[in-house]
Amino acid sequence: MYCSSADRSQRATTDRDAHAEVDTTVDGVPLSLVSVPGVFAATGLDHGTRLLLETARVMDGDRVLGLCCGYGAAGVWAAKTGGSAVTLTDDDRPATRCAECSLAASGVDGEVVTADGTAGVEERRFDTVLCNPPTHAGDGVLRDLFEGARRVLSSDGTLWVVDHRDLDFRPQLSAAGFGGVDRVAVGEEHVVLAVVG
Repeated sequence: MYCSSADRSQRATTDRDAHAEVDTTVDGVPLSLVSVPGVFAATGLDHGTRLLLETARVMDGDRVLGLCCGYGAAGVWAAKTGGSAVTLTDDDRPATRCAECSLAASGVDGEVVTADGTAGVEERRFDTVLCNPPTHAGDGVLRDLFEGARRVLSSDGTLWVVDHRDLDFRPQLSAAGFGGVDRVAVGEEHVVLAVVG
């Protein structure tokens, strides 16, 4: 898969030949995303991520981390709505290759890091962390993700996280050192939680 933007040209290769271009709009913001089979929600923006983007607040100039970024929807959205400095991280190389192409296809800049959780960005601080975590991965993985988010979140920053209505992330968030958790949006299957650093 090849991708480019006006500012840079890059080549993102993948073992999967077919890719999908996912064009969608969230609250009037057009997103041009690139996906491949096997990546989460490969054929279109999932309901949880859509609810997250419709709910989260990103201020101009925020340093934003898209944790478990998949093909980069949250990062593209943050860059387009808040003029934010965006860093995306995921442990799946095909997903991060797609995220690189999604940034380019949408004409926005950002950094993409292939790493487990926050491992590739531990020395940085972010004002906003956007996360739709892999709920199927289990409590240990979720706890590790939230602990990492806590470490990289600035003292007055906010973690915005998608939760499934049938689950409750409050124990994992509490174990990660977060205090108050606000349920800020409720959808058919998902909720969005806002947690202040």
